[in-house]
Amino acid sequence: AGKMADYKRSGLQLQLCISVPRRVAFLGWVCVLLCVIFAEPGSGTTHWIVTEDGKIQQQVDSPLNLKHPHDLVIFMRQETRVNYLKELEKQLVAQKIHIEENEDRDTGLEQRHYKEDADCITAKVPLGDLDLYDGTFISLESKDIRPEDYVDPISPLPPDLEKPDCTKILDLPYSIHAFQHLRGVQERVNLTSPLLSKEDPIFSSLSRKLGRSMDEVGHQIHEALLRNSSSWVLYNLASFYWRMKNEPRHVVECAVRALHFSPRQHKDIALVNMANVLHRAHFSADAAILVHAALDITSDFLTSHYTLGNIYAVCIRASHPLPAGAVFCFFQQDLSIILLMS
Repeated sequence: AGKMADYKRSGLQLQLCISVPRRVAFLGWVCVLLCVIFAEPGSGTTHWIVTEDGKIQQQVDSPLNLKHPHDLVIFMRQETRVNYLKELEKQLVAQKIHIEENEDRDTGLEQRHYKEDADCITAKVPLGDLDLYDGTFISLESKDIRPEDYVDPISPLPPDLEKPDCTKILDLPYSIHAFQHLRGVQERVNLTSPLLSKEDPIFSSLSRKLGRSMDEVGHQIHEALLRNSSSWVLYNLASFYWRMKNEPRHVVECAVRALHFSPRQHKDIALVNMANVLHRAHFSADAAILVHAALDITSDFLTSHYTLGNIYAVCIRASHPLPAGAVFCFFQQDLSIILLMS
C-alpha cells in the first residue's frame, strides 16, 4: 500500500493521518529507540545558528547560552553581557602579549612588583612564603557556650582513661546534610595529615577547665557523650580533641555527627573544623565547599574568609603553574588573593 495523506480539519485543530506498512512503522520505532539509547546526554543548549549550508547547529560554549532561558531579564541583558566578555577578552589578550614581549627584557619585574605594588606592600610576604595550611577554628565560646557545662570535670578519673571514639558512641546513617557525599569525607579512613606545629591555633580550642591533660580532657568528653549521645557541643569538643591528636579520620567522624545535631546557626563550627582537616589532607576542593557553606550562616567572617583564602591559594598554585612575570600576593587585610599579571 502506498502512502495516503488525509488532512482533516476540526475547529482550530489540524490532524495529519498517514498510512504506512507495518514493517516500515516497526523499523521507524527501532530507529527512534536506538537514537534514545545512543543519544549523548547533557548536551542541551539555548544558542543555535544556521550554517552556510543551511544546517542548524548548537553552540555549546557560546556566551549566549542561558542557564535560565525562562528569565526575561537575563534574556534582555544578553547583548550587554556578551559585549562585556568581549572587552574583557581583549584586555586579557593585551596583557598576555605585553607579558610575553617583556618577560625576557625585564628581569627585575617580580622584585619591583613586590616593592611597588600597594597590595604586595600591605601583605609584606609573597604568597609562596606563607603557610597556606595555617589552622583555624571557630570556638564554642564565641557562641556564648561554656564547654565545661557539658562535662563533669570534678568526677574521679579511672586508671585507664578512655578516648572519645564517636563511631562507637553513635552509628550515624548516611546524610547529605552532613556532607557525606564529598569524596574527602567518604575516604576519611585513608586521610593523612602533616604533623601540627606547636603554634597551631587548634591547641587553644579546648579550655583547661576540662582537665589537666589532653588524656583527661578526652576521657571527660567520652564520659559526657555516653550520657548524652546527641550533643552537638560534645561532638565538636571531640573533633577538636582528635584534631589536636592529629587524627583526621576521627575529626571527620565527630564533625559529621556535630553537623547532624547542630542547630543551623552553629553548624559553622563543625564546617570550618572539618574544612581544615580536609584541606591539610589535600582535599582542598571539598574544603572550599564546606567553608562556603559556613559563610552562609556564620557571624565569624574573619575566620571563614581567611580559611577560604588559604584554600583557594593552594588550589590556584596546584592547578595553574605561574606564568613568567606573574606575581601572587596574599592581601591579608581584605583576606583576598590577588593575581598580578603586569
